[in-house]
Amino acid sequence: MGSGASLDWAVQQSSADDLKKALKDLPPACRGKLQSALAALPPPKPPPVATGAPPMVTSATAKGGPVNCAAITRIAKDEEGLNPQPEAPNFKGALVQVYVRSEPFGGFDKSSNGHRYDSVIIANGMIDAGMSCQLIHYTHEEHDIFVKLCGQFDFLVLRIHPGHIEADGGNQQTFDDAMIGLRQKGVQVWPSPDVISKLTSVTETLEDPETITYSSIEHFAAAFPISVGCCPRVIKVKGTPPGGEGIWIVKLKDGNYGEEYGKRIAQETDTLLLKETADGHEEEHTLAEFMEYWINGCTEKSGKWTSKGSGKYFAKAEQAGGICDARYEEKDGKGELEFHFVMDDLVEIIHTPKGSSSKFYPFDIARYDGEFCALAKKFLAELPSLSKTLENAFPLWWTVGFKRFGPPGSEEWLPTKMLADCIGLDQCLAACVARCEKAEASFSSISSEDRAAAEKVGQVIAQRAVAESFVQQSRMTEID
Repeated sequence: MGSGASLDWAVQQSSADDLKKALKDLPPACRGKLQSALAALPPPKPPPVATGAPPMVTSATAKGGPVNCAAITRIAKDEEGLNPQPEAPNFKGALVQVYVRSEPFGGFDKSSNGHRYDSVIIANGMIDAGMSCQLIHYTHEEHDIFVKLCGQFDFLVLRIHPGHIEADGGNQQTFDDAMIGLRQKGVQVWPSPDVISKLTSVTETLEDPETITYSSIEHFAAAFPISVGCCPRVIKVKGTPPGGEGIWIVKLKDGNYGEEYGKRIAQETDTLLLKETADGHEEEHTLAEFMEYWINGCTEKSGKWTSKGSGKYFAKAEQAGGICDARYEEKDGKGELEFHFVMDDLVEIIHTPKGSSSKFYPFDIARYDGEFCALAKKFLAELPSLSKTLENAFPLWWTVGFKRFGPPGSEEWLPTKMLADCIGLDQCLAACVARCEKAEASFSSISSEDRAAAEKVGQVIAQRAVAESFVQQSRMTEID
């Protein structure tokens, strides 16, 4: 950390009386020099705020907690609905968010006050379980100070949507490395980036008959025009975590897909609509330019790209195991059926038939006998094997998405993806500005019925968090 950052930290940690005393104790010549330097500075400017966003406010407006967070910028307007923090918590925790300052209301997952729409429910679960859980925001300008502050907590709950750190001007890898470092020092991080990476690797081994792995440039050149001619695709280097650089959604601009694999083969001159998920930026290129960029990077043949990356992904793919090309699901990237887990406990089944609203099934294996019972038991029987792959480190809150495959009348549900990066509590969507298209959407917008259902999930999450925190405390005591 540079001297400027050290001075900033020292000033923010000092009271007004401490600063007055320090100035009084300075020699007159030094004090005069400091006063002259301060007088010459322009008035401080607040960080940029998106249109329709809550103003940056001081920490004085935030509800208290055991860790003094005055060193970082307080972004949210208020903490509506958050329960009082316990005076003597069993463990000290924080829920970490990112406010995208270039987007209205800080991003599509925010309430009107700047918090993520389901943050309060999750934090309240922790608080009701006897732990503290303070709501904080990460800004890349304060990275070093933020990481030092997080070292004072026993656990961190990361509620950051993939791509939001990059969209706000930060670097995802820098943040991930810091979180892994904190975890190695004994701070619980849920979900930890290294665990997400392992889960991503497992997802890529799932048997989705519509996913293709390219192990050679020749295979890519021959097969990709066929796959993108069939349907929209998402393509990436295997092992790239959600929000990582180089994940592209690819669509035909004319939208004229073959529907069946091989019915239409895209031509080199066809225009593609491209979206990079790391920052959400969009570009248009011909198929020939796209393939040149992926194979050789920025060249005369690839045209001009605005991506922060440099392409040439096959150079990275050799060690990663190839390029993954999968069907892109237009509906939020989710399957029609989802199993929600708290660590190794299946807590909820969500089924969304085409053209219908979601149906929620709070899960109890001893009582549930619905249409997904056999599928649930089969998947639960496979969890021990998955646990070994994840080195017994299940994410705190994660989901498995299923899709139906096979001929009509004999379709089979198959798992196609496992996600742990900011899985949402859908019962809280009434608090989401973008989803409701209401600028005033907030915690109070959630119906009592939906809030009660969400709180049950929050309580289960908190119970496992408490148990894991005691286990971690025992581990650290043994190390000491």
